[in-house]
Amino acid sequence: MTAKQLNYISDFKCDSSKCIQNCCLIYTIRIDKNIVELYKKEKPELLDHVIKEKEDRYIIPSNNNGCSLLKNGLCQIHCDHGEKYLPRVCYTYPRCFYRFNGEIFITSNLLCDHLNNSILTTDNAFDWVGVSIERIPEPLEDSLEGKFNGNKNAELINTSNTFVNSIDDTTFSSEEALIRLILIARLFDKIHISQ
Repeated sequence: MTAKQLNYISDFKCDSSKCIQNCCLIYTIRIDKNIVELYKKEKPELLDHVIKEKEDRYIIPSNNNGCSLLKNGLCQIHCDHGEKYLPRVCYTYPRCFYRFNGEIFITSNLLCDHLNNSILTTDNAFDWVGVSIERIPEPLEDSLEGKFNGNKNAELINTSNTFVNSIDDTTFSSEEALIRLILIARLFDKIHISQ
């Protein structure tokens, strides 16, 4: 399966034990049904770490409600069994997946310090690059369904390029680029509120 992702994500590898955020320490990890089925078929011992609440399943939380399978900053599922067995959120985070007019686009959550640093250090950070992916979050609905008329994909790419070009103009100082970014964000916020 192929997707387009922002260039600054291309070399992302979780810093795990070196990460100052360590998101796994504070989030309860939900497990999707297909991973539960995978555990049943191939790794039934992992079911010992899963609890069910109503219709949802979670990794048994630690005392601080984070993941109990995080040891010394390292995920024990990933270390002992491989990324194939990671719950969806663990496999994809901090990547964010969107489907636009049938194509898959990958951006990121800006809570990850490692990726925030990559934005600043990667040449052409906001260029879209083609990538091959093994697994996507399902269901992944079309994010633009009913929101644009005509060629949705072309409008999305045009909006993205306009946005990137407006803050990537080297004739402006970083402060002016930041002001442009804030103004664009406010404009998008007004569009969202009016819909």
